[in-house]
Formats: sequence, C-alpha cells, structure tokens
Amino acid sequence: MGSEIKIIDILIYSNLLIVPLSLFLMVVKNKLSNYFFATQFVFYQLSIYFLSVLYFLISIKTIKIGFLGLYISASLFFSSGCILYYLINKTVLLKKLKFEKRYLLHLIPVLVIVAYLFNNYNNSFAFKTNNVLFNFDELINLIYFQGKSNILIALRFLFPLIYMFLPTRLLIIYLRKTSTVIYPDQVKRFLLVLFISRITNYICFLVALITCFYEFMFIDEISKILFFIASLITPIYIIANPKIISVVTNFIVDSKKKENSPSENKDVFSILNSVITTNNLFLNSNYSIVNLSADSNISIVKIRETIKESGCNNYSEFINTFKINYANGLISEGYLDKFSIESLSKESGFQSEVTFYRIFKKINGCTPKEYKNKED
Repeated sequence: MGSEIKIIDILIYSNLLIVPLSLFLMVVKNKLSNYFFATQFVFYQLSIYFLSVLYFLISIKTIKIGFLGLYISASLFFSSGCILYYLINKTVLLKKLKFEKRYLLHLIPVLVIVAYLFNNYNNSFAFKTNNVLFNFDELINLIYFQGKSNILIALRFLFPLIYMFLPTRLLIIYLRKTSTVIYPDQVKRFLLVLFISRITNYICFLVALITCFYEFMFIDEISKILFFIASLITPIYIIANPKIISVVTNFIVDSKKKENSPSENKDVFSILNSVITTNNLFLNSNYSIVNLSADSNISIVKIRETIKESGCNNYSEFINTFKINYANGLISEGYLDKFSIESLSKESGFQSEVTFYRIFKKINGCTPKEYKNKED
C-alpha cells in the first residue's frame, strides 16, 4: 500500500508541475486571432487541475469540514469540467468561435447541485460544530454523496454521463460519417487525446466513488492512480505540441471563411481541373494529392474539402472520374474497334482491368461495350 501511495504522490506532484507548464507554453507559443477556444481549453484544464491541488492540500494538512467554500468550489469545478469538455468538442466540430447565450443553460443543473450541497452542508451538525476532519477519500465521498443522498447520487452519476454522451455523439457524427468538412489529422488527434483522457478520468472516478460504499481499497487506489495518469495525458500532449491550439483555432477560422464564400471552392475546383487535365496528369498512377497540392499551390486540406463538395469521397475517386472521362473519349473515337478492353484500361491509367471495369460501370452505369453500342 505504501508504494501505491508513493506513486500517487508522484503523479500529484507531476500534475502540479506539468499542467501549469503546458498552459504556459500554450500562451507563449500560440498567436491567436480568436481566444474563445483557448479560453475554454484553459478553464477545462483548470477544472481537472483542481483535484490535484485538492489532494495536495489534504496531503499536507487535513481540511476541516467547515471549509464550506472548498466543497462548493470543488463541486463547481468538477461539474464545469464536464460542460467544458462538451463545449470544446462542439466548438471544434461545429466551428463555433463565439459565445452563445444558450450555453448558460448548461449551468442550470450545476446550480441545482451546488444549491443542494449548500443546503445540506449548511444544515449539517458537523458543519455547524466545525470540528470534523477528513482525509481525501472521505472528502470526495462527502462532496459527491453527502450522506449517500439518493438525489445527489443520481445527479452525480447522470450529469457526467450525459456530458460524455453528447460530445461522443458529435465525434461519431462529424469524424466518422461522411461530411463536407475535412478535419486535419492534427485536429483529430487533439480531439482523440481529449476523449481518451476524459473517458479514462470518468471511468476511474466512478470506480473510486463506488468504492466509497464498499471497502475495495486496492481497486480504489488503482483507480486513483489511473485517474491522475489520465489527467497528465492532455498536458503532456500540449507540451509536445505547443502550437496545437493555433492549429485548431486557425482550422475553425478558415472553415468559417470558406462557409462565408461558397464561390471560392468553385474557383479551386477550376484550378484543380486545369492542373490535372493539362498534360493528362491523371494518367500517371503515381500522381498523388501531394503532387497536386504542389502543382496547384493549394493546401491538401482545401483540395480534400473541394473533392468532397464535388461529390467524390476521396482523392482516388476524384482522379478516377478523369480517367473514366478519358476512356469515354477513346471509346467515342472508336478505340474498341481496334483494341481490347484490357488495352483501354491501361491507356486510361488503370493498372488492373478488373478495377477499370468496376469503376467504369459505377460511373457510367454500363459496361465499356454497352457504352460503345450507345455511341454507335
């Protein structure tokens, strides 16, 4: 048990040092034109950081139950962290860099919880006598269950669960399903790191709370260790990628600009079409999206977004449309009167006749021979 406590202490001190360092680097390394997302993220990190501070304070000096402000602030931080995690995902995925008044509605359940806690604390004998001391586990039990009240237990379990479900639903909708917006890999990794950290924290914290009812001390200690390890995931990622906040913010700002100028993507498509058709670059099987980006001087993110808006799912499908159009032209000129379909597939830039046949039928709705008969 002693070694486990030492591990927890190391993790706590690591949190106390690494979280402020990550926030400092974030402030120094990022030059932002909009501070809404960064502000959300800072407060989110602080909401998790508060638990480390609380544990540290209790480890050096046991806190009295009469310290009402500590419990209320702890409740506010824990509950606000759930809301902020949801709002961060919403800001990135829905590209909203502006505070909306309806966000305040999320504070209603938080205020209900705090009011309930305040009433219980204020009417408790222990609070009035101001002479009861608690260790960390007892303090968490007190803050979260307050005498094992069924109402408070329900609120404590349902509230974070709802605010895990909402952002997870957004992630599934906007990252996994087909969307007109292409999210850069850095943005995806950032959201994934947040998700892993948050879901691990949530699971470990629930386990720790359950052990308040049952004396599974080994599991309790393990859950606390994992909780504080998970709390280090995001700040360490920020230290390793100090400019990620700028990347995410710029992505949101650029996406908003694109939405406000729909004609821009039409111009981009014309440029891409011109570059690809010049010298029939689409016939080169090694001509990648990186090459196209270099030749057109358009970012890969922008190219992918334009490809999506053109109705294609990816770059390969986009290039294949040019190849099939080229094949259509050859058929119209009587190519199949002299050569085979296998030859036509190679002439059109395909390395496999089977692939050519499948894609040709998918795009044209008929086989090459049927297309030839229609042309005849």
